[in-house]
Amino acid sequence: MNCIIIIIISLTLINNFSYLNSKILLGRLETNKNWEFLARFCFLTERGSFHYDFMINRTSKNNGNVNLLLYYDAPSQWPSVYPSNRTCEDKQSILKIEQGQIVPLSADDYASSSVSGCRKIGNTLNDNDLIQCTSYRMFKSARPRWWFIALADCSSDTGLNVTYNISMTNGPPGSFWKEHYSADEFYTLPLFIIAGIAYSVLVITSIYMANELRLRRLLHSTFRLYMISMVCQFIGICCGIYSMTYRGLTGFDVKKIILLGFVFRAWSETSYTLLMLQLAEGYTITKSHLPISQLWFNTWFIFGMVFLQLGLLTYQNEVFDPGLVLYIYESGPGFCLMALKVIAWVLFTYYCFKTCQEIKTKYEFYASLLSLGSIWFLFHPLTVLIITIVIDKWIRESVVQAASLWIIFIGHAFFLWLIRPSSSNIRFPFHIRTTQVVPTFSTEPHNNNYEPSRRRASIFTVQFENTTHT
Repeated sequence: MNCIIIIIISLTLINNFSYLNSKILLGRLETNKNWEFLARFCFLTERGSFHYDFMINRTSKNNGNVNLLLYYDAPSQWPSVYPSNRTCEDKQSILKIEQGQIVPLSADDYASSSVSGCRKIGNTLNDNDLIQCTSYRMFKSARPRWWFIALADCSSDTGLNVTYNISMTNGPPGSFWKEHYSADEFYTLPLFIIAGIAYSVLVITSIYMANELRLRRLLHSTFRLYMISMVCQFIGICCGIYSMTYRGLTGFDVKKIILLGFVFRAWSETSYTLLMLQLAEGYTITKSHLPISQLWFNTWFIFGMVFLQLGLLTYQNEVFDPGLVLYIYESGPGFCLMALKVIAWVLFTYYCFKTCQEIKTKYEFYASLLSLGSIWFLFHPLTVLIITIVIDKWIRESVVQAASLWIIFIGHAFFLWLIRPSSSNIRFPFHIRTTQVVPTFSTEPHNNNYEPSRRRASIFTVQFENTTHT
C-alpha cells in the first residue's frame, strides 16, 4: 500500500519535474540579479569543450556588458562565491581573464568580438540591440574538474535577459560513450547494462522458483513481496538504460523516464525493507500471523521511508541546487533516509535474535538472514558517508550509482539462493503451508508459532491425496 502511494504521488510530480541534468541546455535567463549560476559539468583533461550560443537583449537601461564566467572546483574558486553575500564585482574579481575564465560577451570592439564570437544582428520592436555570441571553449586542467558556468553584468540595474543554447561535451561528435556524459557519469550506463543483464537472469530464476514453491503450497506472500521488489528494481534499471542511452544519442535527458526509474527503484528498496522486517519477525516461517500492534508499527515505519523517498523527489524537483549538491544523497532528506536505514538494521537485528530464541530450529536460516540484512542495511549508509568524506567530487556520481546497484543486487541474489527449494538447502525457511497462514486481521483464535501436524509431508516433494499404487 505504501509503495502504491509512492507511485501515485510521484506521478503527480512528473509534469513539474524541472531539474535539468542534460548536457545540451536551451532556455532563457531573465532575472533581476546581475550575477546568476547557469550550469555545471565535469570536464575531462584537455578533452572537454563548451559550445555556446547566447542572444543578449541590450536596452537603454542595460548596456549589455554581460560576461561569461567560468569557475572550477578549487576552494578559492567556486566554493568561495557560491553561495555568498559577495557583490558581483567581488565574485568576478577572483577569475583571471588571461586564463580565459572571463569571456566578455560584447560586440562593441573587434578585440572583444574576436574572443567571444559576438556580433550585432539587429534591433527588436522596442529598438533594443540584439547581440548574438557564438563560440566555444576548451578546458585544460591537471585532472578532471567540475566547472561551474555563470553569467554576470555587474553594471546592470535591471538584471540579466539572455537566451542561451549551450552544449557541454567530453568527446568528439559521435563518441557515444563520452560525448554527452559528464566525467562523473562515464560508467553509469555500463553499470545499468550489466545490472539489467544480471536482473534478467534473476527474474527468470525467481519465476521458476515461484512455480516450484507453488506446487508445494509454499508460495507465501513474503516471496511474492520479494518478487515485487526485484521486478521493480529491474524496471527502474531499464528506465535508467533508456534515459542514459537517449542522453548519449541526443544530449538531452528524458525527465519523466528518469523520475519513473527513481520511483520504481524506491519501491523496490521499500518492499525489500518490509520483507526483511517481516522475515526477521518470523512471518510465514515460524509464525502464521503477526500481532496487529506489530503490523501497525511496520506500517508506520515503512510510511516513514515512503515519506523520505518522496522528500528526495520533492527536494530534487523544488530545492535541489546543482551549484551546491553533486548527488542526491548529499542532502537533508538523503541523510535522513540513510539514518532510517541504520534504525531499520537495529530493529531487524533485534527481531532476528528474538525469533531465534523462540524457535531454535531455524538458527541456520536466521544466521544467514542476519548476515544478509546487516550488509544490506548498513552498506549504503556507510558508502554515502565514505563517499562524502573521502571520494573526489568528480567521481562521486559513478561510485554512488555502482554501490547502490551492487548492494541491492547482492541482497536479491543472496536471498534467492538462501530460499532455494533444494533438498541440500538446510537453511530453507518455509515449512508453513499457504493453507495454514491466517489472514492478517482475522479474529479467529489460532496459534502464533507454527506447529506441524502429525501428518507431515516432505517440503521438497509434492504430495497428492487419493493416490493408488500398482
